[in-house]
Amino acid sequence: MKNSIIAYNLHLMKKIIAYIFLLTTTIVVAQSTENNTEQLKKSKVLSITVMGGTMDEFGNVSPIRSKKEYRKYDTQGLLSQEIIYNSSSAIVTSTNFAHTKNGAINKYLVKDANNATTKKQECTFNSNELKTVCKGTEGTKSYEINYKYDGNNNQTYRKKTYGKDSVAFECTSTYQNNKLASEKFTGKPLVEINYSYDSLGKLIAKTTSADSVLSFSFSYKYNQKGFLTEEIKTDANNVMVEKFVYEYIEDVLVKSISKINNYGYLVMLWKYIYDDKSNIEKINIYEGDTKTPLYQSEYLYKYYQ
Repeated sequence: MKNSIIAYNLHLMKKIIAYIFLLTTTIVVAQSTENNTEQLKKSKVLSITVMGGTMDEFGNVSPIRSKKEYRKYDTQGLLSQEIIYNSSSAIVTSTNFAHTKNGAINKYLVKDANNATTKKQECTFNSNELKTVCKGTEGTKSYEINYKYDGNNNQTYRKKTYGKDSVAFECTSTYQNNKLASEKFTGKPLVEINYSYDSLGKLIAKTTSADSVLSFSFSYKYNQKGFLTEEIKTDANNVMVEKFVYEYIEDVLVKSISKINNYGYLVMLWKYIYDDKSNIEKINIYEGDTKTPLYQSEYLYKYYQ
């Protein structure tokens, strides 16, 4: 399982945080439900519509459609194209995907509204279907990402360079009992992330440091079925920065996620609604304890027999 994240003006900043967390939590929930319902294996997300909101001085929200994401699949159910539309139903970007014989994405090509290529990438895989080299372009810049693995197919090294000499990032990873134990990102500062697990292999703690000085710590709690119920972020002085609390339906499907600040106040609230096949049908995002969503996303699925 996986887990979360300020500017311009205060209102826009809140929307950005909400949207970024929406994407990450959507992935977490989709993965958890896919692992627990046979029906989800027969469904694919066809479109996602994200409704943004403008809030007046009285706290009333006027929703507007800010984005729609439409997905196409091939005859094997593999993602072949993703198109993003703006609030005026005009194409913002379109992305085409290609896959290896085992279904992994090995190519993608992104085009803008004028059909100009803005980003592309092609990857080479080894016999274990693991990426070894990815080459691509971002705008006018070309890049290359190299990967290395240990004997258990754990990724131990990745490095991205632009051109010949400009290093975007370089990361070395270590493992214990096939679990990620640490990551070191070279550069200034030197960033290191360390992970700790319980006897069942669940992540219970993570620390981040810069140049060997502790920056933040994260602790995690789970329910009886192994799903995340609480994530607490603390600073170097062990003072809580923020906390995320997860509530579930029958301990499996996420019902809500609450973001609480260091004063104990509710900052953001995500509420999930599902269809009769346990697919996410809608996510409503609220600012604090307001009654009207600041953001709303709706999901449409294609079902396979």
